[in-house]
Amino acid sequence: MGSGEEKNYAALVTNGSVKPETEKLKKWLKNFLLSFKIPIGFIEIEKMYRNVMGKITKNKLREIILKRNT
Repeated sequence: MGSGEEKNYAALVTNGSVKPETEKLKKWLKNFLLSFKIPIGFIEIEKMYRNVMGKITKNKLREIILKRNT
């Protein structure tokens, strides 16, 4: 990502046995989000990473997304 460009991804916690239907999910999200907020991709993860306060650790998610897209 360069020059301040932001790309939206969504992290999906899955059990690994069912593959998410991302195109259907994108279509559904269009009913609720502005077009620039629709994720360009979905990343499957085994658990949501949280800090000691229970908040999602965005830096850890960002790191996972960057690793999988390089």
